[in-house]
Amino acid sequence: MNPISRRELLDALLDSVPAFVFTFRRKGFELLSVTDGVKALTGFEARDLLANPGLFVSRLLPGGREDLERLSADLSEDRMPTWDFPFRCADGGTRWFRA
Repeated sequence: MNPISRRELLDALLDSVPAFVFTFRRKGFELLSVTDGVKALTGFEARDLLANPGLFVSRLLPGGREDLERLSADLSEDRMPTWDFPFRCADGGTRWFRA
């Protein structure tokens, strides 16, 4: 039996749950990483969201970018705020997510 690394274990876990995890650059909100679970929930491939820096933010409904700007301005090492946001999916429908 081959040992599995923590990274491989985390990747396997994230790929098996109906969720997606993402990180973004605080200035401009360009996605730095996003898990493959994004496809099942939004219709967008992770690689497309990563290749098109403004795509994620462009799919936020009105007010979403402003909420993200406010949240990002208040981030600190010791706080983990939550953000509920509506996202316009590839099929044109809207889904709510929590980050």
